[in-house]
Amino acid sequence: MANPEQAEELIEGTFDHVLYVNDESGYSVAVVECEDGDGGHRRVTVVGNLGGIEIGAGIRARGRTEKHPRYGEQFRVIDFETIRPAGVAAIERYLASEIKGVGPALARRIVEH
Repeated sequence: MANPEQAEELIEGTFDHVLYVNDESGYSVAVVECEDGDGGHRRVTVVGNLGGIEIGAGIRARGRTEKHPRYGEQFRVIDFETIRPAGVAAIERYLASEIKGVGPALARRIVEH
């Protein structure tokens, strides 16, 4: 569990995919793809009430990193906001996942245009 005195952190990235959702409570487990300091990417497992966010959307989340005994390191979200998709790949993912009839190939052509 999280240490109550542990400082809050801020992460920013692209909402990549959902691993689990409890429809009644809104509790979700998802993956956010963040840029690391070296220009690469890292995947962060986030947990908390993430209702209303869509795949491919940008997310800025405030919370704490904690170690779950079974599932490992997770970022427990206290609060979040959606931001504009961060980059071409995020826009493609957003279009393909949220607009009926738009798949990955069409999303790629739209972004290229």
